Amino acid sequence: MQTVRKLGFDPYKTANMKVLNQAQVVNAVLPSPLQSPATIPKGISDCMRMQDGCVGYLMEPSKIDQKREGNFLLDFLNFKRNTVTTGWKFSALIVVIDGTVVYKQWDGQPKIETTDARTNPLGPLQSMGETLKVSP
Repeated sequence: MQTVRKLGFDPYKTANMKVLNQAQVVNAVLPSPLQSPATIPKGISDCMRMQDGCVGYLMEPSKIDQKREGNFLLDFLNFKRNTVTTGWKFSALIVVIDGTVVYKQWDGQPKIETTDARTNPLGPLQSMGETLKVSP
């Protein structure tokens, strides 16, 4: 665990890191509780046996930026709105039993780049229909 702390995975110094109990660790790793024991990773089966001696550390850093593009007036009046989302996401789970790492899992999106284009032909009047709707 000392090596892991040197790498920046210290729940008491690293911001936004979650500490998971044994049940949360098992729930995060196993897709189904009715899994064959042969398919369960050794570190997770050890965690299930250790109960309170097992701790998981979950870190999910990300950097997401959203930027509006296009005509300001059309965007402001809600006629046409283009939003470009860029950034990255990373997730790492480290399972520890008595100070020893027994399981690790990680995933992420190194490059996020999406565009959301919305068009409302009626502009600001588009949402007024919902507010004027009379309920029976």
